[in-house]
Amino acid sequence: MARRTIITAVDVGTAAVQTVVAERAPDRESLQILGIGSAPSAGVRRGAVIDIEDAAAAIRQSVAQAQKTAGVP
Repeated sequence: MARRTIITAVDVGTAAVQTVVAERAPDRESLQILGIGSAPSAGVRRGAVIDIEDAAAAIRQSVAQAQKTAGVP
């Protein structure tokens, strides 16, 4: 069985943290989105992290939601 290539991207913004989980398609030229996650941003102001614990919690929430919808860890 071929090994899957899973790619995860996280965008930490002032308003929200967005996460996308994708898999490289068999043709190797495109990606198939497996899941997405979003959480209200906390600990970030004007693009700078001001509270690392709040920011980390928002990132964990977004990633967990993306993992759940994608069905992959």
